[in-house]
Amino acid sequence: MRITAKNFCFMAAFVLTFESYAQAQSDSFIPLAVTEPRNAAVGFALTQAQFVNTLLGTCARLDEGMSESSKLTWSNWQARNWSHVEAARGWLQYVRALISSKNGQEAGASFQSKTIAEIGANARTTLLDIFPGGEPQAAACNQWLGLLSDPRIDLRASKEFGRDLDDILAFHRAVTEHAKSR
Repeated sequence: MRITAKNFCFMAAFVLTFESYAQAQSDSFIPLAVTEPRNAAVGFALTQAQFVNTLLGTCARLDEGMSESSKLTWSNWQARNWSHVEAARGWLQYVRALISSKNGQEAGASFQSKTIAEIGANARTTLLDIFPGGEPQAAACNQWLGLLSDPRIDLRASKEFGRDLDDILAFHRAVTEHAKSR
């Protein structure tokens, strides 16, 4: 991989986040229990984020008007959902840190890479369901642009995952503040 400023910033943020979550495990910080519902909520949030990003990027390639609509929809979706996505990313680091502390760095890294691959596969499968053959259609894009503009389908609005995502967001904010205060 070529190291660009963007890649470096991403990697630095990844390392700092991982260290913050690892530190939360090693000092007096009160951890949040890892549960299957929380892990499922994180999978949901990260899959949705990747799906929405890929869907809107695909739709943006149809024409100039769709490109502008997709950019606006992405910006609005991010404004409403990104804090939960960032918290979900942090949770993935938290679980990785737990696995690494118990089973070694390789086990933690393996967990993370498998989880990310599964998230990507789920997002691609959903996209193929919308665009059979992989070719975007304007009607489907317009329908999804409308759906994604509706806050009732935001991450926090999920009846199944919303509460766990809110708990993870609160924990993420606490870990971040704890790391800043050190």
